[in-house]
Amino acid sequence: MSKRFNIKNELEKLYFEIPKALVYEPKYKGNKAEGIKPLSNDAKFLYGILLDRTYLSMHTATEKGDTTYIDDNGDIFMYFELASIEEILNVGTKKAISVKKELIAFDLLEEVRVGQGKDNRLYLNIVETNKDNLKLYTSTFLNKVREKKKNEEKRIANLRKKKKAESVENTLYCQKGSTSTAQKEVLVLSKTQISNKELSNTDFSKPDFKKSDVDLFVLEDKAKKSLTYKIQMDTSMTIDEKVTELSKINNMNEHTKALVYKFTKYSILVSEAQIKMLNDCVYDVALESIDYTIAKGGRTFSYFYEVYKTKEKEDMDKLTNEFVFVPKFKPSFNTEKLFE
Repeated sequence: MSKRFNIKNELEKLYFEIPKALVYEPKYKGNKAEGIKPLSNDAKFLYGILLDRTYLSMHTATEKGDTTYIDDNGDIFMYFELASIEEILNVGTKKAISVKKELIAFDLLEEVRVGQGKDNRLYLNIVETNKDNLKLYTSTFLNKVREKKKNEEKRIANLRKKKKAESVENTLYCQKGSTSTAQKEVLVLSKTQISNKELSNTDFSKPDFKKSDVDLFVLEDKAKKSLTYKIQMDTSMTIDEKVTELSKINNMNEHTKALVYKFTKYSILVSEAQIKMLNDCVYDVALESIDYTIAKGGRTFSYFYEVYKTKEKEDMDKLTNEFVFVPKFKPSFNTEKLFE
């Protein structure tokens, strides 16, 4: 049986397609230990484009009787200039040549010279596999995904335990501006040196949501019955309209609106209480945490907030060398001026 596409056993298809085997089969995934590179995504996409051109040649031959692109053996070929590859993949000449060579190296494409001054013929080869192998490879792929997800869940669980065990009673963080700037101050003061009244005028008198590990799940359940939830679930509204309506019933700064927009875009529900929490989040850290949550398949605010707390702690740890320690005796000046 020929490994080339043949006019006798192929029909027209009106869509781009990429064989599953290119995604799941081990021989296309490479081997780091052996220094074997995988088939790149660009090469997989180019295969899909060339496959479409192959089907076009089939259609021309079967429907119009034009056998221009059918050789004497009945094998289908095409002419596909390097400039076309550059344009389709939006890459330069060097990259286009590299991607084309990948397909040839994996025996997915053949280039045949037909004479001086004539364009070379390209023959696209069939991706060889069978149902049993594909089923096995797909199963292996899914098992790896489940294992990674399980490890991620364990990591998050360990982070929760670690956060609960941390003692922050003697530490007060004073942060000016966002964590992305260099204008940060960290003051470590004894808890007994500053009264509740003195702290009441600072940003740090707000709750630090240490109970969020449990409360967030409760908040999400309550959100389903709220107007905030109904707005987010309204399919007749655009995302911009939803954010506008939510801002009418919830106090949101501009950064919070941007965060809520992203949550809404990815169908992650937020409650009134959670929107208030977003108002106190550092914007760039929160934005990065949302992207990470989406990338990992997280679909709840709880997942996002665990990621956010972890990243926020990492940022704060970077400021260790900037800590200013206040002696453990009663200062002679008014400590309230430190926060003005």
